[in-house]
Amino acid sequence: FPIMTEPSQLAAMRILTTMYSSVIITRPDILPQVALTHVNLCINQGHSALAAGAYISYGLFLCRVPEYIESGYHAGQLALKLLEQFNAKELTCLVYNQFHYGIGHWKVHVKDSLTPLLQALPIGLETGDLEFTSYCCCNYCAHLLIIGEPLDRVIEKQAPYFELLLKLKNEYAISYIQIWRQLSLNLLGKATDKTRLMGEIFDDKQVPQFHIANNYVLLFSYHLAKTILFYTFKDKAQAVENASLAEEFVVGYGSGAFLAVHKFYYSLVLLAPFPTAELCEQTDCLEKVAANQLKLKKWAEHAPMNHQHKYDLVEAEKARVLGQLLEAEEFYEKAIGGARDNGYLQEEALAYELAAEFYLARGMDKFAQLYLKEAHYHYQQWRAVAKVEDLEQRYPQFLAPKTSREVQTVFTTSATRMASTSTQYRASTLLDLNSVVKASQTLSGEIVLSKLLKKMMQIVIENAGAEKGFLLLPKQDDWFIEAESYADSDEVNVLQSINIEKSQQVPANLIHYVARTHENVVLHDATQKGSFIRNTYILKQRPKSVLCAPIVNQGQLTGILYLENNLTTGAFTPERLELLNLLSSQLAISIENASLYNNLEEKVVERTKTIEAQKETLAAKNEELATTLQQLQATQQELVESEKMASLGNLVAGVAHEINTPVGIGVTCASQLDLLTKDLAQLFDSKRMKRSDLQKYLNSVNQISALILKNLNRSADLVKSFKQVAVDQTSEQQRNFNLKTYLQDIITSLTPKLKNTSHQIVIDCDDNIVLFSYPGVFSQVLSNLIMNSLIHGFQERPAAGQITISAPRNNEKGEREKRLVLRYSDNGQGIPNEVIDKIFEPFFTTNRQGGGSGLGLHIVYNLVTHKLNGTIHCESVMGEGTTFIMEIPLYIR
Repeated sequence: FPIMTEPSQLAAMRILTTMYSSVIITRPDILPQVALTHVNLCINQGHSALAAGAYISYGLFLCRVPEYIESGYHAGQLALKLLEQFNAKELTCLVYNQFHYGIGHWKVHVKDSLTPLLQALPIGLETGDLEFTSYCCCNYCAHLLIIGEPLDRVIEKQAPYFELLLKLKNEYAISYIQIWRQLSLNLLGKATDKTRLMGEIFDDKQVPQFHIANNYVLLFSYHLAKTILFYTFKDKAQAVENASLAEEFVVGYGSGAFLAVHKFYYSLVLLAPFPTAELCEQTDCLEKVAANQLKLKKWAEHAPMNHQHKYDLVEAEKARVLGQLLEAEEFYEKAIGGARDNGYLQEEALAYELAAEFYLARGMDKFAQLYLKEAHYHYQQWRAVAKVEDLEQRYPQFLAPKTSREVQTVFTTSATRMASTSTQYRASTLLDLNSVVKASQTLSGEIVLSKLLKKMMQIVIENAGAEKGFLLLPKQDDWFIEAESYADSDEVNVLQSINIEKSQQVPANLIHYVARTHENVVLHDATQKGSFIRNTYILKQRPKSVLCAPIVNQGQLTGILYLENNLTTGAFTPERLELLNLLSSQLAISIENASLYNNLEEKVVERTKTIEAQKETLAAKNEELATTLQQLQATQQELVESEKMASLGNLVAGVAHEINTPVGIGVTCASQLDLLTKDLAQLFDSKRMKRSDLQKYLNSVNQISALILKNLNRSADLVKSFKQVAVDQTSEQQRNFNLKTYLQDIITSLTPKLKNTSHQIVIDCDDNIVLFSYPGVFSQVLSNLIMNSLIHGFQERPAAGQITISAPRNNEKGEREKRLVLRYSDNGQGIPNEVIDKIFEPFFTTNRQGGGSGLGLHIVYNLVTHKLNGTIHCESVMGEGTTFIMEIPLYIR
């Protein structure tokens, strides 16, 4: 490529390079223009060392869009090569910072940015690039927090570079790192208020200055840090508010690593209050989460080590709130594994915590306890003292609380000793946990009792190390064998209902003991040790290892497992017993659900027999009712279609009337333009055309074409408006529509009915009222009411009448109940008191001789109450007019 040598062009390159950081901080909206101008200058005028700054800026700009990450990364690599080729030390700090702040992490682990950022510091100090030396410092310090480094080490490693920032006096960089250092201190338990960014490093009284300076980066960072704190400590409302504020300023942050962190937390905080939110809020939440997830998924395709576990955890939470339990379990496990494999300690802890809450909400306390202990352990590893204490306060039944001294002792224990004592145990625990989760998923998916009992016994025999096993269920104050399984056979005998008192297969006394005490009984050598060596069954059958375990959920005994191993003593180890304990809740829940389903099936069979017996008696009546119903439905459909066709007829007439004027003007203008063109052509052919003739023609053409364009646009707007009303009137689909705009469209469609009258229609409602309802039904209701006023209300009124349609936004009742209060009024002749209670009855009319059918207001009433889920009533004063008051939901579910 050619080399740029022109001084003015080089000066332009320097100016663009210098202004970049100011643009991204205060005017991010012009960033694309700056980046493209920079690159175009290189392409058109040649390259120099300054081209490295151009391509790094261009790469940052591209990486903001997930679809262009590959191109952005390529531009960043080109900048690094140009830096090396021109040996441009003076640009090293700038290029290294921009690449490792906003480009590299989209392809490689964030931790890979730490060394290059530090390598740039001495070069920046040597060349005098103090601005980007400061930025390298603060981005290094921020990335330490992102990658899951233990918080005490984060503070320690940040210290010398924070001191350097103070000496360099870059206020923006100082404020940026103060925010993230204070977040670390809050989590370390070194802040008076753990959710307020205020302490020895940062004071939130600085934030108004960020607004004055229009500093998007600092405002984004502040609200993201607040989001993390509020979400961590379970303040859902404040978390949502701050995440939304961060979203407002994210455009100024560029393509840094905290962008993905924000999308991750934004989705989590939106999903947290989802179960108690209104339907419209839930819809909005899912739309925003879907948009965030689309980006996270794209980012994960490029850098799964940074983003896949974030995507998976949001998917788990989304599945949780939507009731997709199996999908939620799978995504929690994926998120935990992904965070662990890539070293994101804080997000591994969070995934364990959310999974624990998921299992706790399902009543699976033992699962929840196991996951909570994992979360507690990982938060300890991250040194988040405040969060460790928060968990202990929230779940004292699962976690033994520690004093601050004890917590600090855990954190200062030798890492080597901790690893040596815990690695083997934790690996075993996780292995067992996976087995339990898979078993739980298998059991939770089965509700047919016979199939459930087979799967249950197979799982128990496999995981408990038993040679044979029995499941006993209570019935009529006694215990019965309902499932029998053996390790050397795939067959499971179920639903035998053998009373244990009459069976020789289990020790009845032992079963009753466990049923009474709800305690596990483990006999490691049944004939030699324990309280049951004299038991008749034990003496006769001489089993070696025995386990009898209650199946309990929330204090209720659902069943009992009896297991034997006659091959070895001590077969039922504490680990196997713990595994069964973990499964116990799921076993109990599954048995209860399957039993309920089985009882329901029996009741259905019984009820079916009763119904069959009654069928013959009811058959004739049903046939008669069916015929009547068909007649009513046919009549109803005819009425509805009649109303629709009448509305469409009005609509077509409205189109013809309204569009006639602009089309007529357009045709006239086109004719005039044709004449002028022919005149000019004659002058040209006769060689008599003068400059003034051409100028006059051009002036006329400009005026005429502007007039044609204006009227064609008017025609297009009218067609669009009429088309929407027509579609709505022939459709029963719900959609969002603006009340005021749609009222105007309805009135326009009735123009043929109004054009020969002097009556006026006034719309008095807020511009911003939006409904999610049936616009076609809404149009039909308003059209009927307007026609009712024209035909009946103004029939004997010679003077101009007025119809007013109002919908006050600040109506307290409507706002409180999320309902629209719509008032339709005319100043016509009114309705007599003696008939006002009958106006909504079918076929009631006071104008039979005038052709009134008596169905108009009846149809209005049915549409409002049945289709729009609302209410309507009428108030009228003779000689003054009539008012219809409708209350309908803003959102129809």
